[in-house]
Amino acid sequence: MKKTTLIYLSYLVALTLVSLLGSYTALPYLTLGVFFMTAIVVVYLKKDILYLLPLLAMAPFHITGNREFQLPLTIYYLAILPVIGTDFVLNRRFRRYGALSVPILLLVLAAAISMLNSPYFFIGLNGFLILFGTYAAYLYLINTLEAKEDLLEKTAYFFAALSVIVFVQLGLLAYQSPLPIYETIRMRDMNFAWIANTEVIYMNLLAMPLAGYLLVKKRFHLPFFGLLAMNLAATVAVFSRPAIMSALVILAATMAYAFLKSRRKPFFIGELTVFLIIVLGALYVVDMEYGLIRNLARDLLRTNLTDIRLLIRPIWFAYYIILDNPLIGTGGIVSTEALQRLNDAGHDHYANVFLQTLTMGVIGLAAFCYLLFHKVRLFLKAGSTIRFFAFLLLLVTLFVQGVFEPMYYHHLFILGFFLLIAAIEVDTRAKQRAF
Repeated sequence: MKKTTLIYLSYLVALTLVSLLGSYTALPYLTLGVFFMTAIVVVYLKKDILYLLPLLAMAPFHITGNREFQLPLTIYYLAILPVIGTDFVLNRRFRRYGALSVPILLLVLAAAISMLNSPYFFIGLNGFLILFGTYAAYLYLINTLEAKEDLLEKTAYFFAALSVIVFVQLGLLAYQSPLPIYETIRMRDMNFAWIANTEVIYMNLLAMPLAGYLLVKKRFHLPFFGLLAMNLAATVAVFSRPAIMSALVILAATMAYAFLKSRRKPFFIGELTVFLIIVLGALYVVDMEYGLIRNLARDLLRTNLTDIRLLIRPIWFAYYIILDNPLIGTGGIVSTEALQRLNDAGHDHYANVFLQTLTMGVIGLAAFCYLLFHKVRLFLKAGSTIRFFAFLLLLVTLFVQGVFEPMYYHHLFILGFFLLIAAIEVDTRAKQRAF
């Protein structure tokens, strides 16, 4: 491991510990204070932008069930954004627009046009702001990420740190619940103050392919087996069946690819065997103590995700969306909830990636396909390992998780995904120049 990578990893570990300790002590405000002072030091020292991003991303994750901390969190962001603006002016240079700028702006334009037909203006505005914020974040990242040899590795560790925080928080919430652990999981009674636990898990789904990237790149595999297993366990903990299915697809593809790429296959198998023995032993103990595994397996196996009605209902609902206004749609990417109310759709879950895109009409669908085309072009130019995991994440987003839940356009996922995209673009451009 390079010295710069080791320093960054140590930095992430320290911030992770501060975040977790701040959640379960009498001084939760101290975490935000430490983060703010750290941001000032980072700007003063002119450090890599990846040192600033955790201070933005980790802040809300240490706030779980207590809503009274949302005001301090808002104040924190209002205070730290000028610090980041100062950093951009003093330490960064605006040099490029990025390969995806035009495709993203076309999608933003489609959302703006669709707002004209929104049954609720502020719902349409919310969707527009999510996409415009994504473009602003992409433009910022493409100009601030430094084209260094370990950029992708640092990015992977950044997501790993966030996924560890989510996993630990979920575990502590389950442990502190007055209900038995199994009932807490089954009833989804582990509540973050600012986001649903079925949505916070998107961070773990983002982190899984990047844990696979580290697994392939590193000679010692046990820590990354653990990271993959931890993210899978987090999806189980929120009892989200689409998330569990997505995690299993990512896990299976990652292990197969890592084994094929391994130059020391007997050593790989040996490490995996040791890891499985440890995990299976731990699961046996947990199941004997709490009956957790057998009860979760029983309930999960009762679910029929292959029920054709789960696919037909969104298609039928999409038909009514297109019928309303084929050209400009019905209000933008977060308008499905309003449309369910207007069309008396009941409580069925109709939101998915394709349905959300159709709420922007044919214009939005064309812009989405154009953006998707340019993403594929960008990934094809990247190195073989990161290319595989980027495509894996994209396919799961569209055709596994995205079919059953509105993952793609969720602000947490889309910002994280475009951080990865920006890192891949900067890394690829640097390597092309080197040749």
